[in-house]
Amino acid sequence: DIGKIGVAERVLEKTTKLDETRLNLVKSRFERIGLASQFDFQRRLLDLYRDGQPDPAEIAALEAKRDRFLANLKDDLELVTRLNIPGYVSDDDLARLEEIAAKEFVDPDGNRLRYLEDFEYENLSIARGNLTQSEYREIQSHVVHTGNIVNKIPFTPGLSRIPEFAAAHHEMLNGTGYPQGLKAEDIPLQARILGVADIYDALVASDRPYKKAMSVENALIILREEVEVGRLDGDIVDLFVREEIWNKNKESQDPARPEP
Repeated sequence: DIGKIGVAERVLEKTTKLDETRLNLVKSRFERIGLASQFDFQRRLLDLYRDGQPDPAEIAALEAKRDRFLANLKDDLELVTRLNIPGYVSDDDLARLEEIAAKEFVDPDGNRLRYLEDFEYENLSIARGNLTQSEYREIQSHVVHTGNIVNKIPFTPGLSRIPEFAAAHHEMLNGTGYPQGLKAEDIPLQARILGVADIYDALVASDRPYKKAMSVENALIILREEVEVGRLDGDIVDLFVREEIWNKNKESQDPARPEP
C-alpha cells in the first residue's frame, strides 16, 4: 500500500460524499431558495393590495402555496443531507434526488440557478460507498504506484519477486480484481496471501476515516463469502480462520506481552 502516497489525500480520507464545505454551500443555496420564495410571496401579496382590498381566500391560497413550497424545500434538503452519509441508496431516493437536481430557482438578482450542481448530484447519487467512479479508479491506482515504487528497490535475488507480489495484492481469483484482472493461475501464492490479509485488515481496522471497524466474526463471514464467489483462495482463508491468524497478530503487537 505504499503507493497510496500517490493518491490524493482528499480521496483517501473521504468520509462523506460531499465534504463539510460543499455541504454547507448546498445548505446556503437552499436558504437562498427559501428567501427567494418568501420574497416572491411578499411581492404577490403586495400586488393584491395594490388592486384594492384582497379577498381573504386569495391571501390564504398564497400562504398555503408558500408553506407547501417551504415544506417541500425542507424535505429536499433533509434527503440531500441524509444521502451525504455513505450507505445503500434506494431506487426511490435516487429518483427523488434526480428530481431535486433538475429543479431551478431564480435568485433575487434574476439569476436562474439549479438546486444542485453536477458535482454535487454525481456524489450524492453514489448508490454504495462514497467514491465516484473517477475517485475509485484513483484509489485503485495505488497498486500501480506501489509497483513502480517497489520496483526501484534493489532487492537481493531471493527477494526479487516482492514487487510482483505487492502489485498483485488486489487481484482476485475470478479475474474481477485490479489492476490487471489476473486470474487464479496467474496470481502468485504470496499475492493471494496478501489479498486475504489486506481485506481482513480493512474490515476490522478502527483507524479508517470512511468506515467503522467490523467485528472479527463478521469479517470472517465476509472472507468466506469472497471465497464462495470465487474471489479469494479458499485454502488460504481456511488456514487464516483455523489458525486464528488475527489473534497471533494481536499478540505480536501487545506491548504487555513479554519478550520471548
